[in-house]
Amino acid sequence: MPGCEGCGILVDSPFEPDFFQLFGLPESLEISPEPLRETFYALSRMTHPDRYSHKEAVLLLRASRWSQHLNAAYQTLRDRAKRAAYLIKRYDVKAREGVPLELAETYFDLQDLLAEPDGFSKLQGFHQDLLGRLQKLENSWPTLVEAFEGAEAKKAVLEKVADHLALERFLMSMLADIESKKGTP
Repeated sequence: MPGCEGCGILVDSPFEPDFFQLFGLPESLEISPEPLRETFYALSRMTHPDRYSHKEAVLLLRASRWSQHLNAAYQTLRDRAKRAAYLIKRYDVKAREGVPLELAETYFDLQDLLAEPDGFSKLQGFHQDLLGRLQKLENSWPTLVEAFEGAEAKKAVLEKVADHLALERFLMSMLADIESKKGTP
């Protein structure tokens, strides 16, 4: 925690803090947003540099570091994809490069359709198919969360999470390509 329990003086922040530990949370793929936000604001009030502007320079520096770490942690933990990416990095899971194998054929079909002058008419069905795949992927997220929570070998689950995120990114990218071709935002 930011302050010494005995005297309350702001202590230096860890060089690379554990974002979950900063907020007193267990590692998880899911976090309730309201308690996270409340803890963030409480910790921010304790460590905000303005509270230390009239104090010793070392305390102001510590407050600035705490503030930076808390902001980075909050921005990461409040976003599902960023939180998952943070855990993937912590467990040294290697992310998949390139187009996911199960999307390769679909990806190339889309590129062909986008290049065809009359491909626009075929895009609606393709768009619906991608939305269905994205929804199916979304529906599988709770299973990954549950597997991570109960896993002894969290790295193995995070490998599946990394694959899940890669698929999600490519589906979103392909949908964006279609929407730009259709002229919709």
